[in-house]
Amino acid sequence: MQVKLVNENSLIIYFAESVSIETADFINYAYLRLNQELAEVIESIIPSYTSILLTCNSRKIGLRLF
Repeated sequence: MQVKLVNENSLIIYFAESVSIETADFINYAYLRLNQELAEVIESIIPSYTSILLTCNSRKIGLRLF
């Protein structure tokens, strides 16, 4: 897994370099957990075949750490 900062309120999480059923299952699991754990600060979560783009509301992040 690799996490990269996209801008001041977005990051992308890469789970794999190629598409597979296992990666899709893990991305689905991560998508659900992120929604549960960070619902109050998330603006959007966009899953892809090998990654998730996570955008947070910069007003609600404050000093909260990922």
